[in-house]
Amino acid sequence: MQQIKNQKFKGNCMKNFIKLSFVLLIISCCSAFTTIKNDGLNITYGVSDSDPSKIELKLNKNYTFTYQDLSVSSKEIKLSGTYMLKKNTVVLIPAEEEIKFHNKWKISTDKKTAKSRRWLCFYTLRVK
Repeated sequence: MQQIKNQKFKGNCMKNFIKLSFVLLIISCCSAFTTIKNDGLNITYGVSDSDPSKIELKLNKNYTFTYQDLSVSSKEIKLSGTYMLKKNTVVLIPAEEEIKFHNKWKISTDKKTAKSRRWLCFYTLRVK
């Protein structure tokens, strides 16, 4: 008689364990597909006002940007488009694809500077 009770108890424990595992699996699957609200940045970086290059990068909350670089007067760069944000890296996606420019920027953790490197040209922009 005692063996029958032990078998029923073990059977019920196993059923409860399987049910609990299944519920936990469903909860983890549901939480894995929830979206996290990720607002874009609303900040403008640039060089000092006395710098003739007038380099400026403006990032908007709706993931759009404007960028200008007047350091080479014969090849002035003024463009806009969208950007992607991954951790502290911003990748600019211009509306015009033919122009080559600094399209990858590393944002400091305090969001006060933006740094970029293209070939041997290094830029550091500060919050305006």
